Amino acid sequence: MCALQQWTGKYSVPAPEKEECKKETTQIRISDQNYNDFPHPLGVKVLQPFATPISKINIDKILHSIGISPMAPNNCVIYKKDGGRKQYAKVIQLYWFDNGMGGIQEAALVEPITDVFAMALDCPSKNFHYYNHLMGSIIGQIDTMSPLFIDPVDIITNAAYRILPAHMFGLAGGGIILKPIQH
Repeated sequence: MCALQQWTGKYSVPAPEKEECKKETTQIRISDQNYNDFPHPLGVKVLQPFATPISKINIDKILHSIGISPMAPNNCVIYKKDGGRKQYAKVIQLYWFDNGMGGIQEAALVEPITDVFAMALDCPSKNFHYYNHLMGSIIGQIDTMSPLFIDPVDIITNAAYRILPAHMFGLAGGGIILKPIQH
């Protein structure tokens, strides 16, 4: 890895003289950088060596069990943070770590999804909003710049989703359409 790429946190800027840099095409997420990789960018959440990535978490609810993972189709979730309103997110990675009191805690690194077509009653496209609300679907955008950690206990259910191409429904950067799974 080139020093410039390590400094910027991106692997997508190859140096022409380095053959190993040309092969790397993935990008590091700033929020889940390893503590051994220096230098640390400002505002980064650095994971200690005791945080271990895992592939799946099963959450037992009263009448059913939910399985979430970073892989499709189980990587889109609905959660409530601190008993508030429903929020939507796409799971990036799952971790388990020692919580310091002799127990193991699980956490999910997610990218929040903002609902761009919330129910509106006084706009030119109110019929579209109304039918979208009747179908129970959510059209939104994934906020890749502000990932956050949530507790898997806060997750309510999975959501079926479809990634939308750019400029669909007026979303320039592409979007996502969700259909919550009712249990």
